[in-house]
Amino acid sequence: MCKLNTFILTVFCAFTNYVRAQNIQFDRMYDDYGGWEIILQEAEVQDSFTLLTCQTEDLFAADSTFNRRLYFNLLDNKGNKKNGHVFSYEDQEFIYAQPIIKKGNEYFMIASYNNLDSALNGKGKYAKGIYVDVNTADTLRTFNIKYHYIPNSKPSFSHPTLAFNGTFLNYALYNGKYQDSIYLFWSDSLGNVIRVKEYPQLHMLVSKIIETPDRGFLLAGKEFHNGVYVPNANSELIWVGHPERLWYAKIDSIGNLLWQKLLTGPGYELYDTIWFKHKVNNETNFRDATITEDGNYVLAGFIENNPYLRKIKENGDLIWERKYFNKMNYLDSLKRRALFIDIIEEKGHLYVLGYKDTLFINEQLKQSIPFLMKLNSSGGEVWTRYFITGASNYLYNVFACKGGFFLTGSKHDTIPKYGSMDAWLIRVDINGCLIPGCELRDGIEPAPFPQNMGVLIYPNPTNTTLTIQSKQPYSSIELYNTTGNLVLKETNTPETMSVSALPQGLYILRILGPQQEVVATVKVSVVH
Repeated sequence: MCKLNTFILTVFCAFTNYVRAQNIQFDRMYDDYGGWEIILQEAEVQDSFTLLTCQTEDLFAADSTFNRRLYFNLLDNKGNKKNGHVFSYEDQEFIYAQPIIKKGNEYFMIASYNNLDSALNGKGKYAKGIYVDVNTADTLRTFNIKYHYIPNSKPSFSHPTLAFNGTFLNYALYNGKYQDSIYLFWSDSLGNVIRVKEYPQLHMLVSKIIETPDRGFLLAGKEFHNGVYVPNANSELIWVGHPERLWYAKIDSIGNLLWQKLLTGPGYELYDTIWFKHKVNNETNFRDATITEDGNYVLAGFIENNPYLRKIKENGDLIWERKYFNKMNYLDSLKRRALFIDIIEEKGHLYVLGYKDTLFINEQLKQSIPFLMKLNSSGGEVWTRYFITGASNYLYNVFACKGGFFLTGSKHDTIPKYGSMDAWLIRVDINGCLIPGCELRDGIEPAPFPQNMGVLIYPNPTNTTLTIQSKQPYSSIELYNTTGNLVLKETNTPETMSVSALPQGLYILRILGPQQEVVATVKVSVVH
């Protein structure tokens, strides 16, 4: 496992078979509008450019309003901001964004909004289809996607989904006289509501909707019950609630419920009723799902604050299930939790993003540690990379890119965490490494280093000095130990590096080009 006790401020490490590839690394924070900012979605566009979908909350606005806004950033291949544009305005509260979709030569996304005019009594909730200009990060054109309105009800909704035929599927949970019914409704490209389906039998919270190959939809989330505070024999208020349960369901293309699964019984719930003096955030939920190459599905989430994966067939039947970090017992889970929040599949492997919370009850001491886990097709762990920063910071999404992965989220701009949250973007290589070579510590997979054409490092092994000969221009050389710590650096095109003072062991040498790109990565051994 590769633990990094310090982050290098930039990570953009693209693994390649040829040394000519420019492996620029960065671990970046972006504070564009002075509020609490989060990167929600990412897409690689125009070869070396990245388009980010971000959210900012105006916590420090002059009028003390709390307003989430949507904005886009366009970055170059070093992570530098080229253009940016705010799309939300004073009367709109941004809620949620779907991933960016490439449609022909254009980039499209769907975003949910809430009109802040309270006089509308809930009718101001809507979504927008947004076409983004990837040269300016501005919007090319937009259109409203209407939500179904029910009198005397206030919808809570998210996850607008673009279907294969160009219609938009929207999910809403209504409360009021309709007793928390689930609604799905379809809108056409002009925003007209063309179909509405109510599911009063489903007392569920939907966290993910994905379209299935047969043009139906898989819904995943949890069954939930709102707890209440009741007095006990000592007149103390005790919180009483029903346990949350994992749930998923399948509907056809017009919304007919085909089947649903509610996971109950031993292993899925540890108690029937919770009696605590205070409500404990002990969650069970499916947060994400993906279609695998074999035509099945993997659901990612957590049970009793422990990470959990479940692979299912098209009919919902179980193929395999796994619970991770299961050394954390029930009492520990009341204080700590570990969650899976995002999952993708790449070349037959699963990559799951999550985080661990420590000392969960004590908010002053709590630390959140994001991690990326690679799994084989049966859910077995290949490696796990932790991103330890010394404060409670969060990564929410993982995206595959050329030669590695983007991780997006938010990070405190001060330690301790007294400052605001800035948008946070890092990129790791195909081995999940911030520094190339961290996979050497796994003992699981071979280390696939580049060919380093035109570069010669000798003698290797050595006990005194390394000599560098390179046909490519370079500006500096760096030496890292296998825990990812920088131990030596030489600048101004050095031809040698003295290692006589270093402990015996294996090291990773990087040669950096004029623009700090990685020219070569070489394993070297120091032997005394």
